Amino acid sequence: MRFFRLLSLMLFTGCFLATAPAYACKCVRPDITADSAATFPHIFKATIHRPVAHIGEKYIRTTILRVQENFKGDASGDLLPLHNKGSCAFQFEEGKTYLVFAKIDGEIHVSASLCSPTRVIESDEDIPAFLRDIKTPTDPAAVE
Repeated sequence: MRFFRLLSLMLFTGCFLATAPAYACKCVRPDITADSAATFPHIFKATIHRPVAHIGEKYIRTTILRVQENFKGDASGDLLPLHNKGSCAFQFEEGKTYLVFAKIDGEIHVSASLCSPTRVIESDEDIPAFLRDIKTPTDPAAVE
């Protein structure tokens, strides 16, 4: 009996010692303000699509952000969100519309984190009015 208690305790303890390290996101999601918007090169409204791609005998579902309206930067078309092993990557859900605050790597890869003001929006009323007034060098109206 004593042997089984000791064995149970060792197995229970071993589970905690043998696990991989956990990664936690250490931030507070900021509100959408002019100051928080200034720190992101790209701000846009996007819908989420998860098309199924057939590669060989495997089917792969890929999240795609489809840019609907651009407020800052030059995001357009379809973008692929980058996901990392940490827990800070923003998890987009199919069928929802988002206001995305992001950095774009190359032409199609977008990086948005839980530490950004990125969020689900229900309608255009959820988009702060000041975002429509932002002018950037990539915006033709800013060059005039």
